[in-house]
Amino acid sequence: MKTSSLLFLSALVVIVAGMTSFNLLFKREAEKIDWSNPYQFYKPVSVQTVRAVVVTGSPYMEVFIQHSKQTEALVYPEDTARITCRQVADTLFINIAPDRYSVRPKDITARSLPVRVLVRTPEIRLVKGDRAHIFVQDFTLDSLTVDASFTRMSLDHTDVKQLLTVDLRKESFMQFGGGQYGTLKLSVHDASGFDLQRADITRFEPAISDKTEVRLQGNTLKWLNWKRL
Repeated sequence: MKTSSLLFLSALVVIVAGMTSFNLLFKREAEKIDWSNPYQFYKPVSVQTVRAVVVTGSPYMEVFIQHSKQTEALVYPEDTARITCRQVADTLFINIAPDRYSVRPKDITARSLPVRVLVRTPEIRLVKGDRAHIFVQDFTLDSLTVDASFTRMSLDHTDVKQLLTVDLRKESFMQFGGGQYGTLKLSVHDASGFDLQRADITRFEPAISDKTEVRLQGNTLKWLNWKRL
């Protein structure tokens, strides 16, 4: 009986010591994690100055373009085999291997997908998407050109002081969120669509297809009288 008790106590001491060591190790590792940075484990891509981003591949995988003082590109670690980044001059080309899924870009809710590629840059002049999902945030620009083909595109808290030129084709959908635009020159083809509910526009120059899906609210309703393509 005494031997059994000693063995039990010895085993208990070993278990408690092991748990204590594990807890200390876990605490040290947890302290290394910056919980405020969701991208700290993303894989960095070597980039120089980026002023244009061209994305092709999959509307299911979001590319997030964000204003920053420094230029960097990060890729979700589990998708490095599917995503390639190549820079030519100041243009970053992002290619995502196509998937088997098929969905209209307008049916995808903005920010509903995990970020697969993060691009941070002080300035952006061109954003182009072909079968893509792109979210642009926190820029103040003089001008910007957006070109979308079968793409879900969003501008969030991005001001364009002079000219914002947007061309939407092949069932693309663009959401303008919380931005101020000097002149918005918008061309919408076929059954593409756009949401202007949160946009502040000084001058609007639209050319809209009869099949276009339009979402307006509040002061944006004044732009209902526009040119048809």
